[in-house]
Amino acid sequence: MRKYLFFILVFFLSCKKEKQEAQTIYPLPYLPVYPGSKWIYLNEAGDTVIQSTAPEYQLHQYNSNNIGGYMTDYVYVPFWNGKPVYGYSTPIDNMTAAFGPHGLTQIGYLSEKKGEQWWTYRSQYTTSYRVVENIDTSITVNSINYDNVIKVCDYGHYGGNGPQFLAYVSYYAKNIGLIKEDYGNKHIDLISYYINH
Repeated sequence: MRKYLFFILVFFLSCKKEKQEAQTIYPLPYLPVYPGSKWIYLNEAGDTVIQSTAPEYQLHQYNSNNIGGYMTDYVYVPFWNGKPVYGYSTPIDNMTAAFGPHGLTQIGYLSEKKGEQWWTYRSQYTTSYRVVENIDTSITVNSINYDNVIKVCDYGHYGGNGPQFLAYVSYYAKNIGLIKEDYGNKHIDLISYYINH
């Protein structure tokens, strides 16, 4: 009995040690979601929309499609609007289970490479993908001019091969993050921000 208790104790201590030694994934320049940060936007109705990060890096792991549905290693990541952020992406269920192993897939918000594109959702009835249209555009939002802005467009298809449509467009400024998002006749525009870095 003492042997079993010893092995159980060693197992729990080694698990705790692994979690304590987990790597931290820090934010990247165009999505600086450092813990304790906040962005305030104005929408088409004139209402304020607040996006924020959790006050500290949080320990996280998930079932990954890339490793056959097994759990990833623990890492510390920032949480932006309740979602874990791994650099420029977050793990989500984009229905790839129908096409391969079951689990979550890292789906990028953006990339610093012009022309890069990736699936954001796939099912029998609809598909959507994201494209980096420009990496050095300029845009004026609420009378403030932003340079070195990445423009990302989200497109969709009904029925897989149906006509393509533009779902929304997002703009990310270096060292600020999301500054504008247009989706149909709706939008959010940045009016103020605080980045805790």
